[in-house]
Amino acid sequence: MSGGIPKVTVILPVYNGEDFVAEAVRSILEQSFSDFELLVIDDGSTDNSLDIIRSFDDSRIRLHVNEHNLRLIATLNRGIGLAQGEYIARMDADDISCSDRLEKQLNYLDENTDVYVAGAQVRYIDASGAAIHDRLAPTYPLHPDVFRWRIWFGCCIAHPTVVARRKFFEIAGFYNKDYCHCEDYELWLRSAHSLPIINLPDVLYSTRIHGHNVSVVHHDQQRHNSNLAVASAMFRSYKLAVEPRHVALLQGMTTEISSQEIGKVDNKDVYSTIALLNNLYDAVAQTVGAEASLAQIKMDYTERLWRLGILGLRRRKVAGIKALLQALKVAPIHASALFGKKIWDKVRVPHSATL
Repeated sequence: MSGGIPKVTVILPVYNGEDFVAEAVRSILEQSFSDFELLVIDDGSTDNSLDIIRSFDDSRIRLHVNEHNLRLIATLNRGIGLAQGEYIARMDADDISCSDRLEKQLNYLDENTDVYVAGAQVRYIDASGAAIHDRLAPTYPLHPDVFRWRIWFGCCIAHPTVVARRKFFEIAGFYNKDYCHCEDYELWLRSAHSLPIINLPDVLYSTRIHGHNVSVVHHDQQRHNSNLAVASAMFRSYKLAVEPRHVALLQGMTTEISSQEIGKVDNKDVYSTIALLNNLYDAVAQTVGAEASLAQIKMDYTERLWRLGILGLRRRKVAGIKALLQALKVAPIHASALFGKKIWDKVRVPHSATL
């Protein structure tokens, strides 16, 4: 660390993480970039996590122990307050960072001073650390304009891969305690409209999949709070008044939709969701400067519009026909290709990001 002040603080919250925390800590200590502090915050662990952390003899580790279990959001905010680095990075206690992760992300941010946050692509591993080949990780958007579009359909940056400028939190604020289990998603929704966020194309992080992942254990609450966060952010960013149930339907086009769920969709909801997608596209498109990004957004919009149209047809809704005709008008070549693939048999967006 130059002059005693590290260039980057890596925040690693731990709560009963004895199974994997040693691997997580080691993956940071073995980074090719060495000017960092690893701020480990134990949030009242009752297992052997503290002993494991203390077994590492490295001056770059700074251990803070919460007086009691504050839970994740308060712990993250405390970490931001304690961080000394010019940049602030995240790390989870059950995952593994590639050895060149910090080097690549910091090089990018140093060279692109207009970007505030840089994430990375991930791969999935199981509890033993072996790659999971039958579950593909999402492809996260690389350009800020595309990010601003994709963020409305699900969290399109892996939280523990993030490296952010300290100034980002000074402008955007900290994590909001009202959005439990989707606090990161709410932060990106709140900030992406004005503060550029990107993902590097490199796979720099291994996300461990096990039975205790938040997206599994707290799925319903996470989805509920996410819908509220999206609705709030749409109004704040574009003055679009949105019902959370329409957000759920809009984002449902990025996941499996069962026949039972389709049966619950009424005509007004189909119309309202298509109108929401159209208004959202118009609002975002006006802010896009790069032609390549606009073309990518238009293709994605067309595909989502097409899928909503198919949903309408499956419900025998006139709105479905109108949506399909509009998709053909907006991007005739891409929409025709979707028609040729019989896209209605797959109500799923393969490249979409999940929470």
